[in-house]
Amino acid sequence: MTEDQTKSLIEKLVLEDLAYISNYKPVVKNRISIQDFLKMSVIKPIAQNVYPQLYTDLISRCEPDEAIRRLKNTGRRLAKYFYSVFPDILKKPQKFDEIILNVPKSHLHKNLQLKDKVIENSRIQSCIIEIKNCFFCSGIDKIEDLDIPYCTALAGFYENLYNIKSLGNQNLNPRLIEVTSISSASDERDLCEYKLIAID
Repeated sequence: MTEDQTKSLIEKLVLEDLAYISNYKPVVKNRISIQDFLKMSVIKPIAQNVYPQLYTDLISRCEPDEAIRRLKNTGRRLAKYFYSVFPDILKKPQKFDEIILNVPKSHLHKNLQLKDKVIENSRIQSCIIEIKNCFFCSGIDKIEDLDIPYCTALAGFYENLYNIKSLGNQNLNPRLIEVTSISSASDERDLCEYKLIAID
């Protein structure tokens, strides 16, 4: 897929997500109660019990590219739902780094680091996202010989977390990014790494 095709596809999916968010009507009438639930520590154990089954099922019955696409889509949907429940975060103007770093820190209690930045004309073109104690990986036993990084779903989450906000705030000179999972803490490393590329 060419860069233009990738950009068109990502933009189409993000615009669909923005339409979903703007029309979102929670099943639970009190939005605050949903926000409280998402902040509860119970979310992580639920994810860590459900996700291994999803991951195993997809990598066992799908070709690698399709498994990666589906895992990333799982993360993309999480970002879409996050903004549906926390619409005020979507409205707050933020710089590039802040969008990537602040939500994981405030809601997943994780500190991401942006390393190996490539900057052109004062704008980040690419970088490596590093995270220790990954939301998915930190609670499982080490898995050796992974062909597909275990936390690939988070690549989709971080990608859509930025893209939805970028296109949702037109005054920020919107850009799109693509995030790919490089390595997982579950494959005998202490941290997870993702490659972020800006698509201008």
